[in-house]
Amino acid sequence: MKKILLASVAFVILSGAASASDLPAQTGVPAPVAAHSGPAWSGFYLGAHQGIHRSDTTFRLDSFLNFFENVDNSTYLPSGDLDHTSAMGGVQAGVNYQTGRFVLGLEADVSVFSEANTTTFATRFFSPIDSSLVTTQVRSRLDYLGTARWRLGATFDHLLVYATAGLALGHVNYSVAYEEEAARGFPYIGAGQANTIHIGYVIGGGLEYAFTNRLSLKAEYLYYDLSNASLSTVLIGERGEAFTHIIDTGGHIGRVGVNFKL
Repeated sequence: MKKILLASVAFVILSGAASASDLPAQTGVPAPVAAHSGPAWSGFYLGAHQGIHRSDTTFRLDSFLNFFENVDNSTYLPSGDLDHTSAMGGVQAGVNYQTGRFVLGLEADVSVFSEANTTTFATRFFSPIDSSLVTTQVRSRLDYLGTARWRLGATFDHLLVYATAGLALGHVNYSVAYEEEAARGFPYIGAGQANTIHIGYVIGGGLEYAFTNRLSLKAEYLYYDLSNASLSTVLIGERGEAFTHIIDTGGHIGRVGVNFKL
């Protein structure tokens, strides 16, 4: 009886093993794809910024009208840089659209600047009848700068890394004043001013870190270049000279800002 019972148990075990061997091998279940982590960037936002502005403005003489012929214009009034550093600040508004880890946005901002730049040149002019020492004072001020830019970036957890480019619009105030003291004793003075709006381009990039779904802090670099300004001046004196100057306005901006998503 005992032998019959042991034989029955062995038969059941072997039958189960054979049945299991006939089943298809089970493959591993794929691991679920990790969803995007971090805050949601899509939506409208408002913010403010503050930073440093480094002007990259140049000044040059474009034309020189005088009754003396064969005079090299470049030897009369100087050309040079009007570089200076000032503080700046402003506000911005924009909208982002996020798909996966990529973010496309449009941002507009306006900034004001703390001070103007004034540069004085001194140069010696030699004419057919005398030599003159000319002192020239050039003043350049960027009153405000507005930009409208696309932003394209990628997210890394809470960090957004982006590039940006678009249009720049600036209100610029230029003035030129100079005085010539001729060897013959005749003083000549002249001045000119231009107060105009210029349109150009802006490019740059930045980092933005989201502390919450609504609050973020950014650091950004921008380079802008505005169209040239033409400024005419007339020298008041015996010779009736007229000058046309070209001032090319550009600059670098480094700033930090805060954004609040609506």
